[in-house]
Amino acid sequence: MENGENSIVVVPGANMLFTEEDLDEKSFEGIKIVVCQNEIPVCTTRKALELGRLSGAQTIYSPAPCPKREDFETFCEKIDYLIANETEALQLSGSENISEAVEALQKKYKIKNVIVTLGSDGFALKTDEELTKHPVAEKVKVVDTTGAGDSFVGAFSHSLASAKKSTIEHAKFASFVASRSTTRKGTQKSYFSRAELA
Repeated sequence: MENGENSIVVVPGANMLFTEEDLDEKSFEGIKIVVCQNEIPVCTTRKALELGRLSGAQTIYSPAPCPKREDFETFCEKIDYLIANETEALQLSGSENISEAVEALQKKYKIKNVIVTLGSDGFALKTDEELTKHPVAEKVKVVDTTGAGDSFVGAFSHSLASAKKSTIEHAKFASFVASRSTTRKGTQKSYFSRAELA
């Protein structure tokens, strides 16, 4: 693909065998962050977010691949941070532009923090206070964008669990880490170590 853009095919396989019966409250004891996405059954995601909330953990949801709106509506009130890419945000909200999508996702689904990753344009963030757009931390030579969204979610989760900062600061860190991951081919092997990022 040109400019390092990607095209992804999902083969769920064993992921669909992970059911809500595999989860219990004990599994969530002492957990700070619960991160879910959409490559497991909807009922399992719903229960994981619910048990995460009950345990006092903060919950993050990445709608990848994008779920049906009616499925999303069954667990959206259990999400503290929604991190979606542009396509996912537009599909979930039914909006035609990102500003409207972010507002709609927060108001309609009552999600306190909505983050939309915008590739080379950075990210948009809607908190209770305001909607802000932030450019990427640094321009990089893009080789492969595969895994950049997962890198953003992982870095955001790490930052949230590790330090008391504002949501904007967590998202800026995640954007920096994700942008660096696009400078290498592949997914996990493209991720920079903590030492490399220092």
